[in-house]
Amino acid sequence: MDMATVTNRAKPRAVPLFHPLHMRLPLVAAMLACASAAQGQSLGEAPASGGSGPRFRPQLTVSQVWTDNLRTDGSAQASVSYGPKDAALVTTVSPGFSYSTNASGLRTSIDYSLSAIGYVKANAPSRLQNSLSARGSIELIQQFLTVDATASAGQQAASAFGTQSADAGISAANRREVLNASISPTLRSHLGDFADLLMRVEEQRTEVRGTGQGDGRGRTSMLRLDSRGSGAMRVFALISQRRGQFQGALNSNVDSQTVGLNYRPDVDWTLSLNGGRERSDVVTATAGTGSTWGTSANWAPDARTQLNADWQKHAYGNTHTLSFEHRMRLVSFRFIDSAGLNQGYSGSGGRQTNFDLYYQLFASREPDPLKRADYVRNYLQSMGLPADGVVGGGLITTSPNRQRQQQFGMTLLGVRSTLSVMLGRTQTQRVGPVATGDLALSPDIAQRTYSISAAHKLTPTSSLSLTANRSSNLGQGVSQFTSLDSYMAGWSIQLGARANAQLGLRHSRSQGVFAYSENSVTASMTQQF
Repeated sequence: MDMATVTNRAKPRAVPLFHPLHMRLPLVAAMLACASAAQGQSLGEAPASGGSGPRFRPQLTVSQVWTDNLRTDGSAQASVSYGPKDAALVTTVSPGFSYSTNASGLRTSIDYSLSAIGYVKANAPSRLQNSLSARGSIELIQQFLTVDATASAGQQAASAFGTQSADAGISAANRREVLNASISPTLRSHLGDFADLLMRVEEQRTEVRGTGQGDGRGRTSMLRLDSRGSGAMRVFALISQRRGQFQGALNSNVDSQTVGLNYRPDVDWTLSLNGGRERSDVVTATAGTGSTWGTSANWAPDARTQLNADWQKHAYGNTHTLSFEHRMRLVSFRFIDSAGLNQGYSGSGGRQTNFDLYYQLFASREPDPLKRADYVRNYLQSMGLPADGVVGGGLITTSPNRQRQQQFGMTLLGVRSTLSVMLGRTQTQRVGPVATGDLALSPDIAQRTYSISAAHKLTPTSSLSLTANRSSNLGQGVSQFTSLDSYMAGWSIQLGARANAQLGLRHSRSQGVFAYSENSVTASMTQQF
């Protein structure tokens, strides 16, 4: 296929990935786990050194929340003062399971739960919520063909300018369930002693439950050749295609062909320079061709320190990544500043959960993504922090956009105490025509998130945690501002080898078009089988 060919810009048909979502997701998660287990057993090999066999753990969580204000959707509230409250009891029953394996070329980590939420002393209807976090990698042909896959499902703010809430079980008016899935086969080979070959295709999907707004898909295909040799200089050639489409919007396409030079003056340093041609139709309705070039640098003096910088020129807007990670014995911190193009899937859109937050904070402590997922899951459970607790609500996008993300995170790990700090900012800018969504109301949306969390082991089986979060969203129009402050205190205790109980207090205060305050008490128990 000619790399300069631009695909049809007709509106894509809405083909649901999972429908209905709340019925198919349990099946999908279970099939992933069963397929992984079957694959691991069929190989008939002992776990590799440092690996671990399959671990499947069903669990059941039951929680009861008393809130003094279930009415956080703006109904019967004034825009300048806190309106009347509506106390209620919220009961949640969440069966689920976790599965992980790291053996014989198969590495998988899956967490899934289906929450049934019911209300007492309130007219709110009962509902179901899915929570899924899955990562997997399998080496089908050793040192030749690898397939990576990810899937996630969780609650996300439908609009950055709607009412924000710290608990998806309390308020659902501005919440949507979003599913993200991706699969990426990668082929690596050698062309004799001349070059190394890398081919990769990544398919991505996003679906928003209950509405087509935000549904999208994207595909990235790339072919790369790197010269081989013993010198410090290496040349490379890269051909790539990127296809994106949002439901109800025009397709977007970017094709590029580049050549470059890598220079490694020292074992710690790698420098790169590239240039080429690019064809895209992201900004205008017709495709245009222009030049593209960029440079990058990487510094890794040891396993605890890493610095990466990359800058690329494009017609639709320049992109860059600057990241720095460093880990000491007790302290680790991470900074990242990135800007890029989102063509055909909304992704997290700035949404962050406790799992996302600590997954990023512990990046320098555990570089392996699957081992880190297990580490974060166990850490949150021991500290009594809900993995799907929302730190930042994000927004659902409906057209190509540019996102710039800046984030600083630091963790201080002691023998019995942990302190975590995260500061984040996401700027989403409109690219090309927009039909609906927040970017139709404001071409530029800034989101800020601040979080500080402290946890302390009172005894070997109990712990206390304190968390303070603040998030704010700001658009360019009048009254396009929302903020949410939430403060939480929790106590957890281990009841035997596979059971734990938690008690929590929370105070939330939101401002914007509709202002409210809310206080709640939570009691929950989790039993693993």
